[in-house]
Amino acid sequence: MVSLQGNHEPNDPKYKYTVPPIRKNITHLNTSPESILGLLQDNSDFSIFYNLVIKAELYGRLNDIQANFTMFIPSNEYLLIKYPPQFFENMDLYTAREIVLFHTLDKKVSYEMLSSSQAMYLNTMIDDSMYSRLLCNWCQLSGVRLHRNTSIKVPNIYRKNGLIHVVDNIMIPSTLMN
Repeated sequence: MVSLQGNHEPNDPKYKYTVPPIRKNITHLNTSPESILGLLQDNSDFSIFYNLVIKAELYGRLNDIQANFTMFIPSNEYLLIKYPPQFFENMDLYTAREIVLFHTLDKKVSYEMLSSSQAMYLNTMIDDSMYSRLLCNWCQLSGVRLHRNTSIKVPNIYRKNGLIHVVDNIMIPSTLMN
């Protein structure tokens, strides 16, 4: 388990989220435990984002051991403080795909690299347009900030196919805000 160092009891029902079946009669994927998808599937702290990956039908990419991603993954602890569970349960495939791809970079970018500059744009996996860039800036008091209002809480969780940074908010691409 990844320790999020939160201020809640581990079994607090307020932070529980039930993952619906992936497909009819399928509740568990055969994943590599060393992959990004393996961590999401096996750690209940990430069940909401895992469900978005399943809805977006991106589970094959995130289970590919030969991939090389960086993902900014919000934990349930932070998401359920800001959003009702229905926000995620009612999300369609297109919206889920855009959000998951907006949280994904096509290369490993460590926290040290992110914090080495005052500001930088990171190209996400949505596409190469300016609307898919993620602004990353360094703040002396709060550390690395992404997309205006998201902070990295747990950096550099290494997996065989990438790197995970646990963040405190979901990042919505501007293409979905219109």
